[in-house]
Amino acid sequence: MTGLAFDAAPLLGASPMCAHLAALAVLVIVVAGAGLVIFALWRGSTALWVRAFALFFCAVVAFAALALLGLVVLYVRLGGSIVSASTGWSHGLSVSVAAGAFAAFVVAVLVIGRRVVGAVGQANRSVLRFCVGAVLAMLVNVMAAITHTVALVSANPELFADSVDQVTIKGYGSTSGFYYSELIVANTVAAAFAISAAVFVARAVIKLRVEQSVPSP
Repeated sequence: MTGLAFDAAPLLGASPMCAHLAALAVLVIVVAGAGLVIFALWRGSTALWVRAFALFFCAVVAFAALALLGLVVLYVRLGGSIVSASTGWSHGLSVSVAAGAFAAFVVAVLVIGRRVVGAVGQANRSVLRFCVGAVLAMLVNVMAAITHTVALVSANPELFADSVDQVTIKGYGSTSGFYYSELIVANTVAAAFAISAAVFVARAVIKLRVEQSVPSP
């Protein structure tokens, strides 16, 4: 049923792929930002314990980057398959387009993050631009997931019904229950995290901008 639904409505296949790639973009940005922080920590101190701490987390970040690279390659190839099926292009060209689009998205959100942070001091700007970029990618992930859910409800209600579960509550001699959709719950939780992250990052940017604008005594 899923295969037939995705073939009948290309948006059903493209939207979750965009959500997955946006989530991977968040991880790429976070890993890159963590690497930058660790590098700055290594350069900023000559203390042995600080260097050891930075070296340990450098190994952690390197391991995370390798695992993330495998996921990115996997989903870019899947995205290429969707592009190839939708356009009739060769698989190699479609994968290149998907990889280029993913890289362009990561660069774009980082550039926007840098412009949003803009006037803040250099040390804080280097970290915050990654935070802003990650939040933007999270919001794109949520929008793609919601788009997929809406498209699924309208294009194939029977398939959407598979995501609906019933909870039965028994006690005190009575029985009650309610229905919920796993997709809608997942979208709600993801949106709550994305909005919360956006609020925290926005507050940090505004606070640093205010501090930057206040003249030193």
